[in-house]
Amino acid sequence: TAGAADNTAGAADNIFGENSVSSPGPTSSPVVGEASDYDYDYYYYYSNDTDYDYSYTDDGNMPDARDDVFDDNDVNSLPAVGTNFNNLKSFIVSSGVSYDSSFGNNDSPQSMALNYLRLSVLPDSFNINIITDNEKNQFLELFALSVFYYATGGRRGHTALNAKTVWLNDDNWMQSDNACGSFDYDSWVGVTCDDFKRVVELDLNGNSLKGQLPSEINGNAFKKLIFIDLSNNE
Repeated sequence: TAGAADNTAGAADNIFGENSVSSPGPTSSPVVGEASDYDYDYYYYYSNDTDYDYSYTDDGNMPDARDDVFDDNDVNSLPAVGTNFNNLKSFIVSSGVSYDSSFGNNDSPQSMALNYLRLSVLPDSFNINIITDNEKNQFLELFALSVFYYATGGRRGHTALNAKTVWLNDDNWMQSDNACGSFDYDSWVGVTCDDFKRVVELDLNGNSLKGQLPSEINGNAFKKLIFIDLSNNE
């Protein structure tokens, strides 16, 4: 089954085929991660019982006790203001890509995707406040695809979930700051882009995807997307 992306968050077409399930709607879960009295960012980490948690210190230091789940284990300093969780979340929500309530649970695909991107993928120089419009659109595509990855069985970068990626092939997914490829990596498998590094096709037919199609697969995230094929998945 192939089709084009819809134009509104929460109205993504059901394109998983006969065995698919519908896209989930927003929840009423409270938003986490708010800290109006602090200028420092939150750190995303696992406690010893593998639950997700947020933590910060008022002197800007990393918490002493944490289990860093990210593969490179190199998060040693505060991210720049431009990669602050709440700054990026506000941009994503205001762009119509995600619901605010989608970030209410620390283990939601949206929270998992945003935290992994900002702490392990985005370069130190990244600042959502000063990048070009095309780069902002690239970021929205990157985020939406990352949500899609975690929502459909991808697990790269979150080993503490104690689960193996169910995708048959996830080459390059979550490895670069642009799904269309970078200096070190080719484009994410199944993703085709135009000359401006904007996603135009997503083809993961028969790749053992399992789960719900997230509402982030919509026209606000993918303004150039013209073809999707996710058939023969669960």
